[in-house]
Amino acid sequence: MKVVCLYGSPRLEGSSATIANHFLECAGSHGATVQTFALHRLDYCGCTSCSACKKQLDRCIINDGLAPVLDSLYEAEVVVMATPIYFDGVNSKIIAFMERACSYFKADWVESQEDCRLTWGKKLVFIITQGQPENVGRDIFGRFEEVLEQLGFKERHLIRACGVNEPEDIQRREDVLELTEEIARKTFM
Repeated sequence: MKVVCLYGSPRLEGSSATIANHFLECAGSHGATVQTFALHRLDYCGCTSCSACKKQLDRCIINDGLAPVLDSLYEAEVVVMATPIYFDGVNSKIIAFMERACSYFKADWVESQEDCRLTWGKKLVFIITQGQPENVGRDIFGRFEEVLEQLGFKERHLIRACGVNEPEDIQRREDVLELTEEIARKTFM
């Protein structure tokens, strides 16, 4: 099984990356192959609304640092997105990726599975970390659920760690580590 992991944080040893890496270790123990992308190291932009992916090509026309990331999702069976929360939302690198994911939709997209170029049935693990308490940002994952389903993610799992600022905070959170392991088991069964 191929896993593609998108690190949204500029801190590759930060709290969201720590959880993602724990998941990837579990994935490796189940025989998965893993490809990772540190989005903050890539030079790219969000969607420019040029519509070339609808009128001229079957993919995004912008040839920048995000092009190989977008291509990798065609073969991925599991996608991991890990992001810290900044100002009550996912960070800008994840937002720009999500904007460009619209290139997976065909020209006559009307919210059906047949209108997406990605294979239906992919699995998603969405990792969110935040320093704020649990009552802040509860709806962040929900903001993306509908479009993630339309992109073909049949299974969508959320790992959310609140009140964490440093990787050491994650190591002390047995509940988060156990949830990560449980989701990995379900994902690779």
